[in-house]
Amino acid sequence: MRRVGADHLSRRRIGTLSGGELQRVYLARSLVRSPRLVLLDEPATGVDVAGEADFYEVLDEYREEHELTILMVTHDWEAAFHHATHILLLKSRQLAYGPPEAALTEQGLREAFGHVGHAHGIYGGEHS
Repeated sequence: MRRVGADHLSRRRIGTLSGGELQRVYLARSLVRSPRLVLLDEPATGVDVAGEADFYEVLDEYREEHELTILMVTHDWEAAFHHATHILLLKSRQLAYGPPEAALTEQGLREAFGHVGHAHGIYGGEHS
């Protein structure tokens, strides 16, 4: 619980936790046995912007330290761009696969989502 920033939640009833707090508890539960593979479905759902950055930082650090493979389903292509090593872009069929820079092209994002996003996004001139 400490590793994912949820140690202060250990005595609270699960029904009293916010969406972001729940996600941290679920992540702690999935990592407790030191798995080699973790499957995550929209892991930042219910997490506020500040908490999301921290959440992905915890995942990135844990992945690197434990040689963990994370398979994550997400519609958040910004998070995928910044945190994934490989991306499989799907929409009824495979649109792209590879490193974020190769898989998340403007054309692929338009085909998958109908648009690319906001000007400050990954196509706003910077990849920050």
